[in-house]
Amino acid sequence: MAKAKHEPVWNVFREDINAQKIIVYNVFQHYTFYNEIAKEIKKWKKTQDTAVLEKEVKSWAMYCFWSKCEYEILLNSWVRKDTPAMKIDIYDQLCMNWDSFFKYVFENMNDFKPIK
Repeated sequence: MAKAKHEPVWNVFREDINAQKIIVYNVFQHYTFYNEIAKEIKKWKKTQDTAVLEKEVKSWAMYCFWSKCEYEILLNSWVRKDTPAMKIDIYDQLCMNWDSFFKYVFENMNDFKPIK
């Protein structure tokens, strides 16, 4: 990935299947997600329509991270073993803090440069 002056970072949890452990993962390391966000920001600079930008960012988050097994983890209680496990993916993690996530993207939009 091309290095921006200040590389965007938004961390979530995901499983590293090869290492067989849960890791912290920067969603902007995903080539398609990063590049499409950068393209959407470039379009926004012409239109200045923030609602459209937010819709497109959410659409790309859904496309890249929603219901894909490589981006899903199980949450379970270690205290109460009778508590059912809950499956969440990276898209769920982004949506839990969507306002903060989109604010971060918007406030750091100059750090997103399309990769050719």
